[in-house]
Amino acid sequence: MIVTRTTFTGILLGLVAISGCGERALTEQQRMEKNLGQSLKTVVPLAGTVTVDGKPQKTVVIKLFKSDNLESQLPNSFTTADPEEGKFAFMTYKEGDGVEPGEYVVTFELMKAKSGGRFEGPDRLNDRYNDPKSSQFPIKLVAGEPQKELKFELTTR
Repeated sequence: MIVTRTTFTGILLGLVAISGCGERALTEQQRMEKNLGQSLKTVVPLAGTVTVDGKPQKTVVIKLFKSDNLESQLPNSFTTADPEEGKFAFMTYKEGDGVEPGEYVVTFELMKAKSGGRFEGPDRLNDRYNDPKSSQFPIKLVAGEPQKELKFELTTR
């Protein structure tokens, strides 16, 4: 069999294409698992709106605590993402994917924004909603049952 330059180039391009297809054929979840070195946990979308005295605020810090461990805040606290409408959405692996199923309590603080994405007190909600032990906002997340339209209406009085 005589291999011409054209045939050789065709074979080489075919091999390159096949070798690259494996990575592209991975799903987004498979790519994330490969990067993390572990299987992804099931998450449930958790999103909604928060208002203070009937108005959206851009510096409401929202935190989740597991109901059975109120001393340990989840690492994904959140501030309202859309100050015009007071929207928020929690994430674990990617924007808006949510958190693991379970029972949680939610806390809120209305802080003053500082540079670098940091916040400073005092809490302008007068510490009414920032203690997980007295939270008035329990949430139960069940796998396969997204909660995307939660509404939290807070007051400063």
